[in-house]
Amino acid sequence: MSLMLRLEMLTFSLILIFIIIRMVNKNIFSLKKSSPWLLLGIACLFMVIFPDMVVWFSNALSFKSPMNFLFFGALVFLLLMQILNTYLSTRRDGNVKKLVQEISLLKAKIKKIEKKLLKK
Repeated sequence: MSLMLRLEMLTFSLILIFIIIRMVNKNIFSLKKSSPWLLLGIACLFMVIFPDMVVWFSNALSFKSPMNFLFFGALVFLLLMQILNTYLSTRRDGNVKKLVQEISLLKAKIKKIEKKLLKK
C-alpha cells in the first residue's frame, strides 16, 4: 500500500471518528446508530497501522490490487448500511401506520362520548 494512500486513509479515519464522536456528544446521532461508522473509522486506522494485512487479504481473495479490495469492501459496507436503513425505515413505517390507526380509533371514541354528553 502506497504512502499516499496510507496518509489519505489515516486522515479520513481520524476525521470520520472525530465527526461521529462529536455528533454523538451533541445528541445528533445515537451511539447505536453510529456504531457501524465508528467501526469503519477504526477499521481504516487498523489498515493504516497494518498495511500488510490488507495486501494479504486482497491476495487471499484473489484481488488484483489492494485498492480493488478496498473499493470492494467499501461497496459491501455501503450495501449493508442501505439494507439496514431499508429495514429500519420499513419497521418505522409500520409503527407510524399503527399509531395513526390508534389515534383514529381514539378520536372516534372521543366523538362518541362528546355526542352522548351533548344529548344529556
